[in-house]
Amino acid sequence: EVLGCRLKLVQKLPNMRNVHFQGCRLLGDEMLSRLLRTNPPLTELDLSGCVQLTDSAVETASKSCGTALTRLNLCGLHRLTCKALHALASGCSGLESLCLAWCEKILDDGIEALLAHCPKLTDLDLCGLHQIGDSSLGSLSAHSPHLQSLGLHCCRRITDAGIRALANSPSLCMNLSVLNLSGNLKLRAPAVQALVDAAPGIHTCVEHGRNINISGCVYLLPVTCKCGQSDLNRRLQLEIEMTEMEEKAFNLGNVGF
Repeated sequence: EVLGCRLKLVQKLPNMRNVHFQGCRLLGDEMLSRLLRTNPPLTELDLSGCVQLTDSAVETASKSCGTALTRLNLCGLHRLTCKALHALASGCSGLESLCLAWCEKILDDGIEALLAHCPKLTDLDLCGLHQIGDSSLGSLSAHSPHLQSLGLHCCRRITDAGIRALANSPSLCMNLSVLNLSGNLKLRAPAVQALVDAAPGIHTCVEHGRNINISGCVYLLPVTCKCGQSDLNRRLQLEIEMTEMEEKAFNLGNVGF
């Protein structure tokens, strides 16, 4: 009943461009379709947690919103498949922000099709997509020059090769400023260090916000941004100087005796 009232309210607001239905577990494909058919194209649509929705809902959104849609949140829609991403690729080339976190049926094929047709993406959340691998990262490096934020938490099929593909994309690295690699136990420090070195906006130091998440990745602990390495070198140099001063003071004291 509450959901029905919300839908009626949205339908009575013809100039509405941003719609958020996050957590509406009863929202189904047909109800969403009625909303989208009776409203002008939306620019922002949040369907996170609307677990009843299927590929059909995304196909309808793609046809109804088209290139006007710039922000889309599909987090937790576990019924979605690559068919939904192909629909977005064909109709929503204006997407700038897309969350696909925990849409666990998504494969590399869908990600590659999407990225090839959505070059404006700046924010992409792929957390929990445990079936995607390095080919998706290769597509990112080839088709996403404006990417600023990338979520890869628990994408456990990605390897160092995929991370190096990102590091070898100068345009992507120039803009990337938020990166989540937590939970990816296969990754090793040299590959991630190469990416951090290539991306000036990625920092491991507290002073600049520590915008790379490597929680649970014990092999990535040595990874350090350039300014973090400079701070470390300064601290080490200070420790050396303090040790030398202490040794001199000790020696002078012994001479006095």
